[in-house]
Amino acid sequence: MELRPGPHWGVYSPTSWIFGRERSGEGGEEKGYRGEGRRKRKGRRGKGQTPFEKTNLTMALLLPFLVTYFMTCWAILSYLTALISIYVQNLAVIMEEIGSLTVARTKFFNTLYVYNCVRSPGHVLEFSRRKGALFHCCGCKRNRKSRCIKVINGAIVPSAKHPEDDHHPRCQPVDQSGSML
Repeated sequence: MELRPGPHWGVYSPTSWIFGRERSGEGGEEKGYRGEGRRKRKGRRGKGQTPFEKTNLTMALLLPFLVTYFMTCWAILSYLTALISIYVQNLAVIMEEIGSLTVARTKFFNTLYVYNCVRSPGHVLEFSRRKGALFHCCGCKRNRKSRCIKVINGAIVPSAKHPEDDHHPRCQPVDQSGSML
């Protein structure tokens, strides 16, 4: 098939973006994107629009309303976000005091953190490395429970739980004199 510039080469109607092609009422031909003439297909449903053309027309008519709707929703969400950020800035988060950590080594030279309890003075909890920055409680591990804390640069990373909360019922803090230090 040879493409030759015709009289309609590169000329599109204002609605060509809606229908996807131009139509001419004369000669029983449809113009494609490049303007070459094609004969109508026999299987066409009369002179009406195809379902694809109806969908595109519907979207073209609804587009201004949809844009307005989404812009309104965006404005409301940004306003609510600004209000929430102002509210959060004015909140004073009061956290319970966290005890100190001391580094120790196991007999296999693995890192062991000894946590000095705040709620029961004179007692400690031992945390050994699980993976990366996670350390699990040794007492909970003996009782088949995983209670982890995150330690970065020798300091406990604050989380939703206090380091002394949510341990196994049989996991009790060890006396400071009986720890590995």
